[in-house]
Amino acid sequence: MSKRLPVRTKLFYGMGDVGLSLTSTILGLYFLIYLTDVVGIEPGIAGIAIFIGRSWDYINDPIFGYLSDRTRTRWGRRRPFLLFGPIPYALTFVMLWWRPPVESMALLAVYYALAYVFYDTAATLIYMPYFALTPELTSDYDERTSLTSYRMFFSILGSLIAFSVPTMIIKGFVPESVQRVLIMGIVFAIAAALPMYAVFFSTREREDYMEQESPKLWESLKIAFKNKPSSTG
Repeated sequence: MSKRLPVRTKLFYGMGDVGLSLTSTILGLYFLIYLTDVVGIEPGIAGIAIFIGRSWDYINDPIFGYLSDRTRTRWGRRRPFLLFGPIPYALTFVMLWWRPPVESMALLAVYYALAYVFYDTAATLIYMPYFALTPELTSDYDERTSLTSYRMFFSILGSLIAFSVPTMIIKGFVPESVQRVLIMGIVFAIAAALPMYAVFFSTREREDYMEQESPKLWESLKIAFKNKPSSTG
């Protein structure tokens, strides 16, 4: 019989999804409006910039999944990404809400497309190992279900916060709000990154999973191209 996980482990593991939910929901709700109403990019061009960034998700998911499977450290193969990933994750999220001091619509579009690619890469660096950690904490079906329930609770909580708090900080999507938008980005970047450290310090991977053989990269890529991009980012 598998050992039951402590409530503390489940609680801190579930907290990790607060950050992922916050950033993905904020981007889905406000990023296009920010680009058009605050930055001043035409809607069609803004849509192309977002499309480029999100399309990168097709490629980086299997790449980082492959790297995570192949990682071997004293912390395990998933947890090192949760230790070193939150800082680039936070910085790239802030990049999305900073307006470069240029007026060229083409340059702005290029900047935000690249910023989205960088953000999506950093987010994948965290959420692929984070989600893969669930079955590697326990082999018990009920315990895995319980872990997922905790995670979904915090995911919903993050979405609810993202629906209300950002607009309280920004106070309206107009060009004059550019500094408040940046402040919002910084606040939620920190709020999204910190829970991942709680996950790192409160979990331990099972040794038998750490030694498991991983699929080949090309096999992972073929599977990925049959799927739609993930909703995170």
